Amino acid sequence: DFSVPFDDNISERDLRKAKNRQKMAGGFRKESGHEMYCSIMSIIETLKKREMDLIENIKKIFMGTPAIF
Repeated sequence: DFSVPFDDNISERDLRKAKNRQKMAGGFRKESGHEMYCSIMSIIETLKKREMDLIENIKKIFMGTPAIF
């Protein structure tokens, strides 16, 4: 199956975003801030990878309508 990448560069690129955020901000003040950031970024990156409408699905989350992943 040649549709599967032979390396893990995608996961390394995803981790780099969080590390850069940590360096620019000087770290997170509280553990809860770090957890919240990771949760939000997880949703955003999943929507991007699945090529789903980012704004529309975030609106659904805030309105309480379940977003279909």
